[in-house]
Amino acid sequence: MKTLDSNDSALGPILSFLLLRMFLGFHLFLSGITKWKSRYPQEDDEGNSYFYSFSQKEATMKGVADTMIDFSGLPAWMVNIYASLLPYAFMIAGLAVLVGAFPRIALALGGVIYFSLAFGLLLLPDDQAITNLTLYIAMSAGALALVKYNRFSVFRGDL
Repeated sequence: MKTLDSNDSALGPILSFLLLRMFLGFHLFLSGITKWKSRYPQEDDEGNSYFYSFSQKEATMKGVADTMIDFSGLPAWMVNIYASLLPYAFMIAGLAVLVGAFPRIALALGGVIYFSLAFGLLLLPDDQAITNLTLYIAMSAGALALVKYNRFSVFRGDL
């Protein structure tokens, strides 16, 4: 009968953490990037259907902010600041999670972003989106619990 040494028995949690980290990192980063993407196809000179621009990000986030202001009861100044910073927070947290830079901080930041979105949606309410965000919050918590098994990253310290 084959026995497992300590390195073999940790393979499951190591791979579990890596999968969670990759999924959450890509999801966070791409959630930020899509705020710059045009909503509707518009062919440009090179035949591209979609384009990315700061004006598109502003339009997208203004729509989000207007909905929150109209239906949540939160102060407009707070919602506008949140909406203007959200795409950058998504991308920074996503890149940090993907490369493993300060994994505890990056995963906690991602979890806080998801939680803040869920809080806003609870005020609307949007049950399906809240359910999705609850899953992302649970995955972030799971990744934080498994961070001690981090083996593939730029920075593997205690942060």
